[in-house]
Amino acid sequence: MRHIFISYNQADSDFCEILHTTIEQAGFVVWRDSSGLRGGDDWRKGIDDAIKGACVLVVVMTPEAKASEYVTYEWAFAWGAGVKVIPLLLKQTQLPPRLEPLQYLDFTNRHFRPWDGLIALLREAQSANPLDDVPKVATRAAEIRTVRNSDREPAIFRHKAVLISINRSSAKTSLYEATRYAWKISESKAKEAEVILATVRGLIVGAFIAEEWLPATSANFPGREDVPGRLGFVGREAPTDFQNLYVGKRVPDRYRKRGAANPIKYTWSV
Repeated sequence: MRHIFISYNQADSDFCEILHTTIEQAGFVVWRDSSGLRGGDDWRKGIDDAIKGACVLVVVMTPEAKASEYVTYEWAFAWGAGVKVIPLLLKQTQLPPRLEPLQYLDFTNRHFRPWDGLIALLREAQSANPLDDVPKVATRAAEIRTVRNSDREPAIFRHKAVLISINRSSAKTSLYEATRYAWKISESKAKEAEVILATVRGLIVGAFIAEEWLPATSANFPGREDVPGRLGFVGREAPTDFQNLYVGKRVPDRYRKRGAANPIKYTWSV
């Protein structure tokens, strides 16, 4: 079972003890840094690993938490890693712009706090297919390559799809991570796309929905290096109907020009 990560400011420790216990009693595994010792490479690596292993990050928002560089780092890293973020508003404060579009829970009234709503959201997040469970590049390619490419049915594109060749990506990298960062791609076309398809040697091996395209910087994608002039996306694995339409199909020949170096293809502008 993947855990729930709680991000908070130390000033809110008393409430977070209650939050931790309540979530744990509902049957979840909870991770939070209760040491109070923040900073340093060892701490950061531990935090990064804990966030990557979470199915959701609950960030307890107060004016103090909003001003905290540690809390900001944690929820921003989760966002960049594709981990669901649920803001929990404990004290009145304006949410950071990146968090404003997200569904948040209002816990400002101590006499009426939506605990049931929080538990329902956590159950929903835990039951969803986590991006960390998306197969590695080599695993998915090996699963599909039981039939020769020439014998495979060519994909028929019913959606505006961006084809991204991930041939050069590490075989041990997850498909999501290999597909989403960092590409020299038309921002307008990227935002127009309905689905992002990962390809390996002319075979479609993964399908993702990009929810937001951002400049490829460490600020937008914590843990990654800046790549000037390129973009990456935050998103999710595409629904089953997209997977059935495209994954395991071969890329039609007209999108595979011999000697073409650009790993990006747009299916609606050939």
